[in-house]
Amino acid sequence: MSRQVLYLAKAVASATEDCETYTPANGKSVRVISMHSEAAFSANSAVKIVWDYSGTPVVLWAAKGSGSLPLAITEDFPAMVGDGTKKIAVCLDNGETGTIFMSGHVILEVGD
Repeated sequence: MSRQVLYLAKAVASATEDCETYTPANGKSVRVISMHSEAAFSANSAVKIVWDYSGTPVVLWAAKGSGSLPLAITEDFPAMVGDGTKKIAVCLDNGETGTIFMSGHVILEVGD
């Protein structure tokens, strides 16, 4: 098992989504260990964890504002196994009309 960290912190322009991605190798399992977000609360913006970001995206968790993902919630996530193309991402999604500073920090466990 190894750990992979996704971290993104920046001022996100209005109506923009910025993401940091990781592509697990074929056959490698991926498990979310933790996720922390920092942002001003907004009904139209979120820090998200997304599986298969470039294919058929599945939002695993979205935090409106600052927060932490409870570890127990990750047990309900679908099984994630890399195929060399599917990506897992932390995304800063600003749906507001102005720029917002946001950050997302995700720790992944990558296995065989």
